[in-house]
Amino acid sequence: MGKEIRIKKSEFFRVTITQVEDMNTRDGKCKWNEKGFSLVELIIVIAIMAVVIGTVVFSVSMVFSANAKACCNNLQRAIADCKVTTMGKSEAWLVLYRGSDNQIYCQMYYNEAVIENDAEGNPKVKKDDAGNVIMKAVPANEEPQKIGGKRVVVTYIDTDEKGNEKKHPDLPTDANDVDKRLTIAFDRSSGSFKNAPKSMEIIGGNRHYHLEFNELTGKVTVKQI
Repeated sequence: MGKEIRIKKSEFFRVTITQVEDMNTRDGKCKWNEKGFSLVELIIVIAIMAVVIGTVVFSVSMVFSANAKACCNNLQRAIADCKVTTMGKSEAWLVLYRGSDNQIYCQMYYNEAVIENDAEGNPKVKKDDAGNVIMKAVPANEEPQKIGGKRVVVTYIDTDEKGNEKKHPDLPTDANDVDKRLTIAFDRSSGSFKNAPKSMEIIGGNRHYHLEFNELTGKVTVKQI
């Protein structure tokens, strides 16, 4: 006859020893029944899980970082297009905002003379009582350009009429509100900024870009922090 003696039982390990006694030789024989898993196996599983989690976190961080870089490049390109249009075709300005879908958009507008027909049906430029040409704002594209995703954080600092700096934690959400929307515009005669924030931060993943707007030169300096 043999009898079963359990010497250890826990949440992770269970080892059973079965002692069999031989009536002739009186020698004891032990048989090990390993129904759990060892400490080495547990360490290996934890190490594999750590590697997998680290890889996933790194991949997600790289995606967010790529979104921030793309947003910075798209914004620089849109600002350059706005300056070229202002200096060549007509006075233009760029409006930046965060849409209802939480994506970042920009839309360029330019001034265009209002045309109306005279008494004979011929088109002519409409003027006010003082003889000045009446202009209207026309969007450069039918649809606004998406320059950044919802995971990209954009903050900026501008100044009020008294010269006091004000930090904005995010882009405005209403592109039609003239008092709240973020507008970038240039002076046609000098190419300097006529309206622009003082600085801007674009953050996503492990990427952080600092944009400095030089008012006199009309240039944007980008620095990765």
